[in-house]
Amino acid sequence: MDDPAFDPTPDHPAQGPAMVSDNDRALTALRQELVARDVRDAETARHHSQVLVDLQHRVRNTAALVRAAFETSIETAENLEEVERHFCGRLNVLLRYQLPLPLGSHGDVNLERLLRDELQHFEFGSAPGITIVGPNVYLPLEQAQPFGLAIHELVTNALKFGALAEKDAKLKIRWVMSGQVLDLAWSESEVPGLSEGPLHKGFGRRFIEDGLPYQIGADTSLVMQSDGIVCRIAWPLGARTNGGRR
Repeated sequence: MDDPAFDPTPDHPAQGPAMVSDNDRALTALRQELVARDVRDAETARHHSQVLVDLQHRVRNTAALVRAAFETSIETAENLEEVERHFCGRLNVLLRYQLPLPLGSHGDVNLERLLRDELQHFEFGSAPGITIVGPNVYLPLEQAQPFGLAIHELVTNALKFGALAEKDAKLKIRWVMSGQVLDLAWSESEVPGLSEGPLHKGFGRRFIEDGLPYQIGADTSLVMQSDGIVCRIAWPLGARTNGGRR
């Protein structure tokens, strides 16, 4: 007679091959997810680190530009009112490219918009003697700031002494792309009363001739002709601003 206390059926049936296979797949999927999460975390950490490096780089460059603008404004101004006017104008340009308003979808700045905005700031956005022509180009933000300051200096000089100070004078701004190199020419003409000769070494000229090569790796020239200034600025769009020229 069978013992009723004895039950040959185990409380927990042995795992069959199908169940073992399911467990293995689940463990493998979990390991893969953990590995993928570690990779994502490492990529996020690298991205945050690069953002911090870029931010520090921009802050250093901006501080150097502000210092140079202030020192030169003091050196070249005849009184405190001129110091305030020149320095505040330069500071406003630098701050403009710290804010998101002029940025495109990729954090860059449209070249033609930059030029027109700077001219419009002095109420010359649609003057008949101004020609602006070139392909659709976007500048990396770190290049737009020093380039915008150079354009501000050219506009200010043209307003005081050049094409924007004379009713019948002409200003043509033209740029072309050659590979990744942007080549821009600022040409003033039909400005009366000028003579060819050396230009005054003020902040604008020093920044264009010395600052832009350092900041964006540009080749620049600034020449006084018999009827106006001609400035050429050419630089690789892919180059980082300095901290070091490429």
